[in-house]
Amino acid sequence: MRTGISPADFFRLIFTVLTLVLLYLPLSLLRFVSYLQAGTFSSYSFSDIHGPFWGLIVKISVPKADWSLWMSYFGLAVASFLLFGIPRTAKPYLERSVEFVYDHAPKKLQPKLSLMSKIAEQSKERRKEHLFAIREDRPTISTEPYLPIPLNL
Repeated sequence: MRTGISPADFFRLIFTVLTLVLLYLPLSLLRFVSYLQAGTFSSYSFSDIHGPFWGLIVKISVPKADWSLWMSYFGLAVASFLLFGIPRTAKPYLERSVEFVYDHAPKKLQPKLSLMSKIAEQSKERRKEHLFAIREDRPTISTEPYLPIPLNL
């Protein structure tokens, strides 16, 4: 059994990291420079930071979230997914998750979920093939079985 990362995955990883660094580092630096130019910072003062109400936690109500705060995280997640994709090692787990969701979906909804049905059937077939894999002339049982859990909905 081969361990480590394949050359193709290594180059994809390098490409992803370089793209993210080349994209997000300039954006972060731009944001930092604009913060410095705005003059919204002051010198550090221990007495100002640790005032008489240091032990109190004040909740400030904010009517809506600033899009720039959560959009950068969302953008990073989407960019990482688009550049790196789904690793081969995660694919069986995702297939089993789709299978679980499909198996526990309402029976009336299942005929409308044709793509999920196809993925679930492929996952079941693959698991059947690997259930009794021949290894060193003896049958071994798969280490990751899927056991349908009956849910009373």
